[in-house]
Formats: sequence, C-alpha cells, structure tokens
Amino acid sequence: MVKSVADTYPIRASGNAWWDTKKAQWISDSSVPYLSGTVYKTLTVDDTDYFVGNVKSAQRYQSDGITFFTSKDTLQSIPFYPGDSQSSISSGVLFSSSSMVAENTSSTTIFGGEFVLPNNIQNIAIYNNLNNTWSGFEGANWQGQISTMAVHENLLYVGGRFTSAAGNNLAVFSISNRSLSLFPKVQTNDGSPANVNIIRHIPAEKAMIVGGNFNSIDSLACTSICSLNTVNFQWNTLGSGLVGEVHDFLLINEKLVTSGNMTLNNSPLTIAEFDFKKNTWGPFDTANLPGPSRAISYDNMTNHLYISGQTADNSSTYLRIWDGQQFKAPVVELGSGSHISKLTMLPIADSKTNILLATGLINLGELGNVSAAFYDGKTWIPYLVTSNDNGESALSSMFFLDQPYVPAIIKKYLPTPIVILVSIAVALGIVFLIVFCAMCIIFMKRKRDHKVNPQSSPSGYYGKPPRTPQSLLTMLKETSDNEDKQHIDTDDHGHYSMDKPRHLEPGTEQFYNMSKSISTEHLHEQALTPFNTAIAMTTARAPPPLPTAHARSVSNHNNFHPAYPATAAAALAAASPRPESYARPISEYQRDTDSF
Repeated sequence: MVKSVADTYPIRASGNAWWDTKKAQWISDSSVPYLSGTVYKTLTVDDTDYFVGNVKSAQRYQSDGITFFTSKDTLQSIPFYPGDSQSSISSGVLFSSSSMVAENTSSTTIFGGEFVLPNNIQNIAIYNNLNNTWSGFEGANWQGQISTMAVHENLLYVGGRFTSAAGNNLAVFSISNRSLSLFPKVQTNDGSPANVNIIRHIPAEKAMIVGGNFNSIDSLACTSICSLNTVNFQWNTLGSGLVGEVHDFLLINEKLVTSGNMTLNNSPLTIAEFDFKKNTWGPFDTANLPGPSRAISYDNMTNHLYISGQTADNSSTYLRIWDGQQFKAPVVELGSGSHISKLTMLPIADSKTNILLATGLINLGELGNVSAAFYDGKTWIPYLVTSNDNGESALSSMFFLDQPYVPAIIKKYLPTPIVILVSIAVALGIVFLIVFCAMCIIFMKRKRDHKVNPQSSPSGYYGKPPRTPQSLLTMLKETSDNEDKQHIDTDDHGHYSMDKPRHLEPGTEQFYNMSKSISTEHLHEQALTPFNTAIAMTTARAPPPLPTAHARSVSNHNNFHPAYPATAAAALAAASPRPESYARPISEYQRDTDSF
C-alpha cells in the first residue's frame, strides 16, 4: 500500500507503483500497466518500455478489484480503496433504485466479498454510479467469503461461507433501510462447514431457491436445496432423496435442472432435475457426463444446454452440450488445468444468435491461458486475460450493468418458398370453396323446382315431353274428384254428353283443354289397352267405334270427353282403314271403368 500527501486513500501496489511527477502523487487509474514482482531495471527503446527483473505477472491495465467495460471496449476504473491489500470482491449484483429490481439499469451496483472500506463499510458495499459514492449495510460484519448474491423487490439475498453471532452462510437485507432483515442458520448434520453456492429467483413459483452444501435451515430439515416463499417467507423443502452439494440450477421447461456433486437415493448423479408438478427428483434424461457438473447455461435460441464440470479424477475440466437428445463434446476440447467457474449466455449484436461466455482459468492450447473466452459452437475465442500478484487468474465473476436479454420465446419464420406454397394453397382452397358453394346452391334450387306441384304451377311444365295417356287420365281423374259435381246428359240422339267442369281457374282451364285434346287424339290412334283387360281381336276390318261408344267409358273416368255429332262419327268411319282394329262392347268399357 502506498499513499502520498495528495492522496485521500492508500493505493494498493504489488511491488511496483507509478508516480506522477507533475501532480506529485501516485497513479491509481487503469491507464498504467500492471506489474507484479521485482523490477531491477527499465529501458526505453523507440517509445517501447522494457522491464527487467523477477516479474511474476504483467498486464496492460491495472485494477484495484473492480473495472467497468464500456460499450466501446474501454476500461473504466472506480474509486475502490480497501484498507487491506488482501481484500477481494467475489460477487456482484445490480438493481434499480426506483423499482428495486435487478433489471435493465446502471444506477446502482452492489458488490460482495472480503473487504473493509472507509466509513465502516464491510463485505457488502453499494456503489452509486451517478455520484460515485459508497454505502454499506448494518449487520454485514462477518468473517468469511460471499459466493452469490440476488435481488428481488426490496431485498438483497447474500449467500456464501461466513459466520457471525446472528447467523451464518445466508443473510437477507433490506435495501431501502440498509439493515439486516433475515439471518437464518444454515448448518450440516455432522458439524462440518456449510455453504451456499447459488441463489436464484424463480418467478413462476414465487420463491427464492437456495442451493449449496447443508442439511438444515433454521429448524427445517432441508438438504442441499431449499425454497423460500417470497409471499409469506416460509421455508419449504423440494422433494426428497437428493443429497450432496448443489453448485448451480436453472428453470428449463418448468423443471429445475440442477448441477453439482450429488446422489439420488444413494445413487451417484452428475446432473438432476426437479419436477414442480410431481414434487419429485430424477436424473436429467440419460446424462452420461464425465464427472460431477458445476456450471450450467441455457440457450433459448437453439434450446441447447451447456454444462461444465470436473472429470471423475479431477484431472481436467469438461464442457458438454445437450441438444435435446444427447450430450455432445465441443469441437475443440479445453486443455489441461482448465477450470470454469461460470457460464453466461450473451446475445450478439445485429444477430439472432447467442454466444457462450466462459470465465475462470481456460487453457486454449496454442492461444495460452485466458480468464474469459467465447464459444460460438465451433471455436473458442479468447476475450480476457487477468492475473493476481502471483500470476494466477484473478477473474472471480462478471456481471452486466445492462442485463443480457435472452428471449424466452423465439419467433421462427418459415422459408420463403414454403410461405409462397402455403399462399397458393390457401388461394386455391378459397376458389374451390366458392365453386362448391355455387354447386350446392344450384343443386338445392333444382331439388326445389323438382318438387313443384303441377296443379298449382302448370306453367312450370310447359315444353316438357308429353305424358302417357295413363298418367294424364289418372291425373285428370284425381283433379275431377276435387271439383264440383259434374252433370252428364244425353243429347237428342240418346248419346251421353259431358259438360266442362265448372269453376276452373284460368291456368287450370288451359291445362284442361290441352290435356283433353292430347288424350282424345291418343285414344283414337293407339290400341285400346290402358285398362289391362282381355281384348277381343277381330280379323275383319271394322271401323273404329263411334265416339258415343267411348263417351260413356271416358266419362266414367273423368267425365272428360263430350259427345261427337253424327257427322263427325260418319267422317271417322269413312277414314282410311287400319291393319287391325280393336272393338269392345260397351259393357266391357263400363266394367273396366267401374273398377276405377
């Protein structure tokens, strides 16, 4: 630690510090490089500085523990001056002072770790980005480290491995009052150190889920993972049978996918899932991972689940990708000595895809060791290289002032050819529907016209083929039954005569006259066989019977034909003879007509 007269707080230095000769004070910003170790000599050649000595680590920029990356990939230091050179920051979270939720804001940031700042700020500090001021919480004066932090509404949840007189390993603070609200005791059954590794808010269940290595929270027996209801603040267990240490979890398809070194009903389990509907634990599909899992991340764009962990012999770190059916290894495996502490899915600008960010110590082979690297599904892309005083990777965690947005529901669009084909199919379907409706209308109209009663609408039958005498006579007989009584008289010659039915309507009278002429002509030209009776055939040519012989017969049917005069009968008798004639006595006509 170094401090000049002009400095307000001491500056941490790792064996080397930079002095500003003009301002007469130590330089503490990120504009100067970072050197750890002993430097014996410096040389400058062609505007290039060379440092000779026992250098443990060297980086282009230096940081006092917290550094902001702007959108233009530039570094911005904040005034963080812990009183101890061994201070560290291990976790962080951000929230909006107006809505008290950790979403889409850059106004207030909360840091957690092991440090002591001026004004008695310990382990948890709130940095206001607007006025560059620090503030702390009452009751955070414990001993130990912080592993995870989460904000929901007005409460800050802190988990890790720490101990105080009030409680241990888990604490809940009121952000507005800057005071301690809840400090439960998280313990193990055998008295070994317990710890909380992960805290996440699950909105669908209205709960804060806490995972780690423990067997009870206060008086509730709850092993490895437990749920705190955010409405009534009651602790609840999640199923039974899961034992071990939980490192991370995510809610995927209404199931809580959990990573860690666990056993389920005394069977080793590398990754598990909890079904909230059934309240049961089970293995995550057919998980065949090389060893216990640690960090997980989910890509909603591709529905791929990324899982990292250590092999069974702890010799190396693995990364596996779940594609919905099986786990697959990346195209390029990580080198030996790698250790992934966290996986984060980030959106790519001007693209509809996401990219995976892995932090920790990552061996990329020929590219060397890095602290953070991107994986695009095919290759690793180095991003950051950090180091501490001993030259080891010093990146504890990364979080974002603008939370990376990964949509839960992805809109997928069909290819253009498919859209065109669907449009054509819809258009043809509409055309066929119109044609079908027109055919149905025509069919119904014809069906209706077919049922028209000829007696009520005789004009609808004009121009139709002539009916047979049988059908005409039958129709006329049915009509005559409904008419008024007709009068049958005899003329001066003793023949039967029939008057035209009275009270006929104009349309019916026209149809009556037309039917009478057709029936009379047909009866005189055709053989007399309409009544299916025995016929006496004569071989001698005989004149056709006089109309008076038919008048009786026809009148018995429908009283239809009037008596012919004698001159007309003589004319018919003098007509050209026919090959064969049928003559029947008047008694047979009367007998046949009586059968009707």
